[in-house]
Order: sequence, then structure tokens, then C-alpha cells
Amino acid sequence: MRMIPLSADWEDGWQLEVNGQYTGSADRRGLFAMCHPWEVSRTGDYAQVTRRVEVPADWQGPRVLSFMAADSHHGREFVPDEWEYNTDVDIFIGHRFSQLLVDGDVVWEMDVAETDTPVEHLCSLVTDNMESIGLFWGPGKRRYAGPRFGDVDDPPPYFDVYHCVDLSDRVKPGDAFELTLRIFDRVGSDVMLPEDVHGITSEEPEDNRARFEMIAWWADLQLLNEQTTAETTFHERIALASISEERPAVLRGDCVEMTVARGETLPPVPYPVWGGIPFPQGALRDPDQVSLTTTGGVDIPVQTRALSRWTGDGSVQWLDLTCVVPVGVRTVLMRYGDQATRVPAAPALTVSREGDLVSVHADQVSLSMREGSAALLERFQAVGGPPLGPVTGVLNQQMVGYTYAHNTVVREVEVEEAGPVRTSIALRGQLDDGQGHVFGRFTARVWAWAGSPLFSLTFRVFQDTEHPVTIVHELLLEMGTAPLGAVSGAVTSAWHGPLSSGRFPELELRQETAHEYTVSGRDQLEAGEHAPGWMAAQGTTGGVGCGVRWFWQQCPKTLTLTPERLTVGLFGKRRHREWLADSGPTSFMTRGEAKRHSLWIMPYAGAQSVELLQQVQQAWDARPHLLNREWFAAARVAGNLSPVDDVHFPEMAEWLRRLVVHESSKDVYGIRDWRETLWCQNYRGRAANALLLYFAGGDGAWQDYFEQTMLHNLDVDTIHYDPEHPDWVGALRSWCPFHTVSGPAFHVNSNCQDQFLHYFFTGEPDSLTEAQLAAQYIARQSGNQDRSARYEGWPLAQMAIAYTWTGDAAYRQSAEAFLDFAHRYTHPRRGAYAEVHGSFSHRGIVPFMTGYLGYGLIRYHQATGDERAARLLVALSEAAVYEASDGNGGYHYSPNPRLSAPHGFLPSANIGGMLAYAYRLTGESWFARQAWLCYRRLSDEVKAFGSFHSLDMSQTAGELLSGIALARQRGDLDGC
Repeated sequence: MRMIPLSADWEDGWQLEVNGQYTGSADRRGLFAMCHPWEVSRTGDYAQVTRRVEVPADWQGPRVLSFMAADSHHGREFVPDEWEYNTDVDIFIGHRFSQLLVDGDVVWEMDVAETDTPVEHLCSLVTDNMESIGLFWGPGKRRYAGPRFGDVDDPPPYFDVYHCVDLSDRVKPGDAFELTLRIFDRVGSDVMLPEDVHGITSEEPEDNRARFEMIAWWADLQLLNEQTTAETTFHERIALASISEERPAVLRGDCVEMTVARGETLPPVPYPVWGGIPFPQGALRDPDQVSLTTTGGVDIPVQTRALSRWTGDGSVQWLDLTCVVPVGVRTVLMRYGDQATRVPAAPALTVSREGDLVSVHADQVSLSMREGSAALLERFQAVGGPPLGPVTGVLNQQMVGYTYAHNTVVREVEVEEAGPVRTSIALRGQLDDGQGHVFGRFTARVWAWAGSPLFSLTFRVFQDTEHPVTIVHELLLEMGTAPLGAVSGAVTSAWHGPLSSGRFPELELRQETAHEYTVSGRDQLEAGEHAPGWMAAQGTTGGVGCGVRWFWQQCPKTLTLTPERLTVGLFGKRRHREWLADSGPTSFMTRGEAKRHSLWIMPYAGAQSVELLQQVQQAWDARPHLLNREWFAAARVAGNLSPVDDVHFPEMAEWLRRLVVHESSKDVYGIRDWRETLWCQNYRGRAANALLLYFAGGDGAWQDYFEQTMLHNLDVDTIHYDPEHPDWVGALRSWCPFHTVSGPAFHVNSNCQDQFLHYFFTGEPDSLTEAQLAAQYIARQSGNQDRSARYEGWPLAQMAIAYTWTGDAAYRQSAEAFLDFAHRYTHPRRGAYAEVHGSFSHRGIVPFMTGYLGYGLIRYHQATGDERAARLLVALSEAAVYEASDGNGGYHYSPNPRLSAPHGFLPSANIGGMLAYAYRLTGESWFARQAWLCYRRLSDEVKAFGSFHSLDMSQTAGELLSGIALARQRGDLDGC
């Protein structure tokens, strides 16, 4: 084949001419775009480019012109009944034409209504789920129909992209001719033609129906001597040349300084610190080769275990580290590798088992548990203090006018960890009324630490009944305190008592709402807004303090003290006058729902100050842990990150400060709702985004946001029990009333990364199980998630992350299926994922959705190194800049002109992250400069308006910042 390229350089001989409101320009993809704004066109308007072409005299064979022609207008196969949700339609047929002219004569033309993209459709699973609850569209309605394209069952994603015209009868070897590419308005859009379709849902002037916005693209003009087309794709065009980077300074050595994050909350007693620390690939092989010292060289006993390992070399990826921080220590040195010498811990913590009895003995506390017992704890005591207990759980449920009292029955006691710093004991059993009625399972977990005066108790209950909804009057933990003798009690800043049946029937704190608590005996003693969440019982020989994490936020709650018992009302304890069955519920649980609470318990000998107990509660709410932001960024366990502060990225630091206030201002409090995210069901992984922002900026409010959101998400939003659909267990529910009455989420709300991160960051064993179940559910879905960039990109990201953190090949295989369909639905030449958003007619890039696909591609490429994903990411990044940006770092919301405004947020963070990663993949400064424009645009928005950028649009913000930092280091942003 002989071939003469005619459009390799649009600056070489091509002349642009326009009439009307058209504009035209070329881009780095080799495309020439002709654009008409959302305005009325007039008959005879046009845009065209023209050049002179010479046919060599020695040419043999036919003279065939091959070219690519595409546009954004869609006018084929509109069926109104199938588009009830998206009925904005602006179909112009017979108005505007793509034309090819030779010496002024039209030799080829196509109505722009003849598109190169088929009708999109949604998967039946989503439609069926939505119809089942009558959500959004109601029974019998469909959002999109599909698959449908004439008589073709499975239409090609793109067709008629390339064309060829035989010019043999017009030009001869040795001839020269004038070649013109034109978009021509044969009939202005102000003239209604018989086949036009206009249906607009929004209220707007009638004149808007005459507006005709469109982009047309031309590319790859070739003169051939065969009757064929010379086609190319973005894969063939894009070259990869990754950038080599310097090793971060924090990794140069075998010792790193760690801050005790949130250490300002620590009480003046040795306090346990635990949680996950990421390690870069290859840095640590043996989890036991880690040691801690104070900055003064004093050894701190540690306990470690590998939570995950890097695929390939098997080195530690996430390390769970537990220690007890000495009083006053706020900074420690962590050594790792062959040079880390760990001093053996003193035998201060032992676990023993005799038959069905399991006992824990620490240097400051001891406790025991028994299989088959109604008590979670048989007894516990401080060294030198009186024995206390038992601790039992009671759930009182109302059903058809009766109240059922379910008590905890421990079926299994498992020693999960046995020291030397921490022991972990899991207790599993049922809430049973003893009359054949079981409410559901429970899991309790006890942690005790060597050197610490307190231990923890996490109590998690599940609703496993056949009933869709159960009324829970109260869920109580009852703690025996009779050996203390005459008891005084404290709940805030003062001791009340001693209690006596004559004067104080009981001392009770009630947090009825999130903004009101009272403390009363026979009369009211105190009142306020937010109760700290702890209670203490002080006797003649010792006492016990107990606190619930995030107490007031999960109202209603109670703390009650009588002379012989301290009762924690997790679903608030009823008042005496409320004991009638028809007095109304405290709360309810739907089938398959769970709820957990985390308590600290501190027995002691002698007396204790309320100030210390208050400090313990503050630390319990905050959960201090070890953090070094440079280290966390360098580990790259969640992609590329960059520390954010007022020196390196001051604009982003300000954005984080404003954003966390904005997110928290939308909190809804209560036992079931707190903390549901601003968008439902942890939509688009907002919790994970918050944790990454915490790693970047260090603001403890982001840590709280992550852990609190996951408390809700893992318990309330997750399907824990469904006998009709056992394959749903572990998946998140789709949005629905009360969070829990629909089937599993699909597409963008199917998460597993957040559950994995909760396990890695907190060490909570149950979260690993739920992360695996959620990942397995996503992996079972078809790779065809329907034609939307976010529908393919989101599960692609989840599977890539699951593969990164587990090495399970099934997740990689699932990710590859999503990747294949992402390719299938991306325009093979433009590199744009064109889709519908609010209008049948206006097809194009939806930047925030493309941002989610970019997120998935980045994570997949980081996990596998697959160059297909790399080239697709580069292509999507270029297309977003040229087809969806304002040229200054801003991106429209939608290709639908009625929705093109940013709507109060910008997709610049995720698109900017894609561009920054494309810079890493290609080494081309153009991508770095485009990423910089995104960052500057975000900064300008923060300065002008405050924090408008959404938390759920920040998946690749770390890629954006780290890419900019790299480009600054290499000098590719000089002058910016």
C-alpha cells in the first residue's frame, strides 16, 4: 500500500475559515475540532479547513482518501418511552452536515445526526433493584432501554469512525487539487424540520430549542492506493516513558521518627497505642524486625504482626503495631530491618485456659471469661483492688405487644492474640431469651495490655431474625460492683453520693438527644449539651471507671449506677415509667443490620480523680496512634501521596481545613444514623478519601471522620444476614430508606477499599472479613457495568486495590474484565469516554465520571504495570483537556449544555490527578502543566468561595499533589 499523510501537522498548509459562530483548532492528539456553541445557527454557517494536495506523477492504482470523522451530536434510535428519566432531547436532522470537498465540489457528506456511538443502556440488575422499591422512577419505568440498536442485539460501541472516498475519477497522477473538510449548516437550527425531536424537562425559554451545540472532529487524512481505510488508535499513537524518581529522604536509613498523633489527649498513665503502619515494598521482610525507643533511647516493648504483604517479593505492606506509651512521651523512634533489636518484654501479660475458663493476667489488671456463660466477663479486678463483675449483656425487644428479654450466651471463647504487649480474646454467642427466641449473634472482643491500667470491651450485636424490623427498647451492659461497698458515682466533674436507697435510688446520666443530657438521682443534679460518655463507681476499697467511645453522638444513651451495679445503656435504658410495652421504642434494627460499641474499663484500687477519668475518655475518643506523614506517603500503599501543609501546598491545606468543617456540619446524630455521610452509604468511598487526607494533612478531624463513618458503614450499611440471598452478605446496600431495606449496591457504591483500610488502620479483625466478602461480591459482577465511565472505573479501582492488598488473582481477573469494557466504550481515536448525562442528544465526556475511571486505571496500573491501562489513562487525560475543559484548569459538569456549569464543585482534583499520573507515565511536561492548572483552579475556588470541592471527588488528589511536587523537582513547572 502506498500512503501519503495529509494531516500529520494541521499547521502545515491547512487554512481555517469560519462563518457564523464556529471556531476551529487542532490538538496534540492529531485531531482538528470544529465547534459550534449553544447558540442558534443560521443557514449557510460553516467551519472549514482547506489545503492543496499534489498526487505524485508515479502514483499507481486508485486515489482513495481515508479519514476519521466524528461528532458529539446524537440523533439515532430515540424511543421516548425508553427515556423517561433523561428526556432532554435536541435532535436536529437534516440541518448540519460533515462534508468533504474536492475543488469545491462535495464528494462525501454525512448528517451529524448519524452518530458513531450506539444507544447506551443500564444493566437490568440496577433497574430491577430500583423498581423493586419504587425508587426514582417507580414500578414499570426504565431509565434506559437496552441493548437496542435496530436489529442488532449487541451493537458495537463505535462504528463508522473511519471513511474512505475514491477520487480516481476526479484526480489523476501528477494532478493537484484543493481538499476541504467542512461542517455546514444547510438549514439553520431556527427552522424546524419534520424529523427534529425536542423534549426538554427543565423549565426554560422556548427559544432554547433552536440552540445547536456540537463538536466535530477530523483526523488521519491519508491518500491511499487501495480501496480501504487507514485506521489508527490512541494505543498506537501514545508512547510511554516513565520518570525515574529519587528515593524519598525518609526512606534513606533504617530508622524513622514517629509522632504519637493526637498525643495531647493522653492521660497521665501508661496508655495503649495501636494501629497500622504502611511499609514501602521491600523495606521490611519480618514483622518481628521492628523496635521502638523514646528519643532518649529508652526501649518501648512492641507487639507486631503483618496485616498484608506486597505481591511479588512478599515484604510487609501493612504492619499492625501495638505498644503502651510511657507517660509524657509524644515522639518515638521506629527502627526496622536487620538492625532493629527488640528488647524482650517482661512477662507481664499471660493467658491461660482451664477447660471452658480463659483467664488473662496482666501486671495491673486480670479478667476471666467462660464458654457457656451468660456473662461476657466472669470477673475482673485491678491489682490490689476488689473483684468486680460479672459483665452481662441484655437486649429487651418489643414484638406484638410483648417484651422479650434476651441475654448474652457465650458459645465460643477464642484467644486471637496472646501478648506480650496485648492479648485479644474474641467471644461469640447469641442473644437468647431462653424461651426459644433468638434475636441474633453477637461478637465481643476484649483487649488487655501489659503496663496499662485499663482494658477494652467491644460489643457488636446482629439482627438475625426473620422480621424486617425489630423494636429494641434497650441494649444494656450490666457490670456488678457490689464488692465496692458504699458507692459514690461520677459522670462528669464531681462525685455524687455515696448512694443509698433512701436518698439516691440511682445516679443516672441520660443523653436523650445529641444536644441535651441530664444527670439525676431523685432530683436533677447536672445538665448540659454533650456528656463526656464515662461513669465511675468509687467504693471504700477501690473503684471502676467505664466509658463509651463517641457517646453523645450515638444518642440515646444512658449510664446508670446503683449500689450494686453500673449499667451502660447502649440503646438507652428506659426510665421506670417507660416499662410498659406500648411506651415506644428507643430504636430499631432491620434484618441483617449490626451495631457495635467500644468501651474502656479501668478497675483500680484506692481512689481516683475525675480529671484522670475524663482524660482517659478523651484519649479513647481520639485513639492516639503513630504517624509520620512523609513515611506514609513514601510507602505508596494507596498510590502516590504528598504531605500537605502551609509550606508545600498552603492552598490545599486551607481547603482541608474548610472541607472538614463543611463535612461535619452535615452530621445527623443518633444511634443508627451517625455518621452517615453527606451522600448516602459512604458514597464513592468518602471514608477512604478522608483517611488519605488525614495521612496528607494530619488533622485529627479526618481520622475521626474515617473511623466514625466506617462504624456506621460496616454495621448499618452492610448486609450481614439475608437467608434468601446469601451471596449478598458482605455487600453494601444501595441507597434506601433507613439505609437497610434494599438489595446490594451496584456500580459506584460497591466498596471494599474502605473496609480493608479500616482493618489496616485500626486492626479490627471483623473488618478484614467484611472487606473480603465485599471484594468477593464485586468480583462476581460482570465486567460490563453499562456504558458510563464511573460504572466501569469504580469497580475497577476496588478490584485493583483488593489485588494490591491481598495478592488474590481473582481480583486481578475481575479488574481485567472491567478494564476490557472501559476500552470497549472509549472512542478508539479520540480517547474519550463519551456518554449520556441528562440528555439523549449531547454525548461526550462527563469529567467527574471520567475522573472515576482514571482513578481505577491508576490503581490498576500501580497494581499490575499493565500498559493498556497506562495508555488508556493518557488518552482519557488528553481528551478531557481538549473536549471538556475551559483551558484554565476548570472542567464542565456535563456535555449537556443545560448542565455544563460546575454545580458548586469542580472535577479538577480527579482530572488533575489523572494528568499528574500521565506525566509520570510519559515524562511530558504538557501533562504536568495541565495538572498545575487544575491545582491553581482549585486554589482559586478556595480563595474566592470557600470549600466547594466535594470529598467524593478527591480519589486522586494525592496523585495530583505528588505529581506537581515531582514536576517542581524536575523543573517541568518552571515559570508556572
